Amino acid sequence: MEKTSYLGTEYDYLLDIELDDSKASLKLPYNVSEDPYHAAQKFIHDNELSQLFLDQIVQFIYKFYQKIKKNSNSNLTLRWVF
Repeated sequence: MEKTSYLGTEYDYLLDIELDDSKASLKLPYNVSEDPYHAAQKFIHDNELSQLFLDQIVQFIYKFYQKIKKNSNSNLTLRWVF
C-alpha cells in the first residue's frame, strides 16, 4: 500500500471530511493500525471541533475501514451540517 504524506507525516489514508453546505472540507489522516478513537480525538483537537463529534467521526472511520477491507472504493465523505 502506498502511503500518503500529510503535514510531513506518512499515513495510509487521507480522508476528506465535509463540514457543511459550504463545501468546506478538512483532511483526516488515518493509519489502519491506529485506534479510531485516537485518530478522531486528534482530528477534533487539531481542527478545534466540538467533542460532541467524537462518536460520529469514529463511526465514519469504522465504516471507511470496513469498506477498504472489502477492497471497494475508499472514497467516503462524512457530511456535517452545523
